[in-house]
Formats: sequence, C-alpha cells, structure tokens
Amino acid sequence: MHFDHSGHAFSSSDLFSKSVIICQELELKAYKNPNDFTRGSYVKYQNRKNILTLDGSRRISSEISVIYTGGHSFGHQIIKIKIGNKRYIYGGDLFPSAFHVKPNHLTAIDVNPIQSMEMKKKILKMAISERAIMIFNHDTNIISARISGTPERPEIEQCDI
Repeated sequence: MHFDHSGHAFSSSDLFSKSVIICQELELKAYKNPNDFTRGSYVKYQNRKNILTLDGSRRISSEISVIYTGGHSFGHQIIKIKIGNKRYIYGGDLFPSAFHVKPNHLTAIDVNPIQSMEMKKKILKMAISERAIMIFNHDTNIISARISGTPERPEIEQCDI
C-alpha cells in the first residue's frame, strides 16, 4: 500500500471506486497507523469499503495467487500469475529491479531485512523451478527476466513479457 504502488486507489477520485483492493491485514494496519520509519511511504489514510484483507498467502483465482512475503513492509505481498503454460511473478518491492535479484541486495526501507532475504531465496527457488518470468516494477532498463542458477547465485536473462 506504499504510495508508489497504490496509484489513486486511495484518492478521493472515483477511478477505483468499483475495484476491490486486496492486501494483507498487516499492511492495512501499517497504512492506518504508520510509525516514524514508515510514515513517508504511505499516502494519507482514507477509509475505503472495497478492501479485502488477507492473512497470509492465498489463491485469488485459478490464474492469480498472492504470496505474503513481509520484509519490505509489514504486509508486503507479491503476485504470481499463470497464463496458459507461462508463469509470471510480480515481485513488488522484494524484487524492484534486476539488481535486487541477489538475495542480499535490499532496499533501504525494508522494515525487516532478514525476512526479505529469506523470502527472496524462497521466491527465487520457485521462479527457477517454474521457469517463471520476474517482472521488475522499478527497473527502467530490464522490465522482465527469466531467473536461472540457484537462489544464492541467481542469474537473469532479459526477456519480454
């Protein structure tokens, strides 16, 4: 629910008024009650009726799953998408860029860096075994890549989505 990922979902605009926002209960709590460290990451709280909160990982549909990771924020989650025989992972701020694929390359604002590193290894293992394409939301050069190698020493091969 960081400002750079929520778009106008929490503005007074009607743009997302009919959409359902899916987030972790922990993230909603952090959004409603930011601390001194997290305050700059969230837009001003606006009460919305269209929020579905989750407590952990969950399948949303046969094509979409949400995986709770924590680490970057208290309720950080990533999205796994299946389209036909292709697998995609939208890594959010756990994997914001190709640079961050290495488990120990973290963002400066991770609230729990150890949890981030542990979850990155788990997600990398899944991405490698499923030949999933990782989507990087903050990389201006490499938007998506297939991950190979090992979770400890991942390698990337840029590819189209």
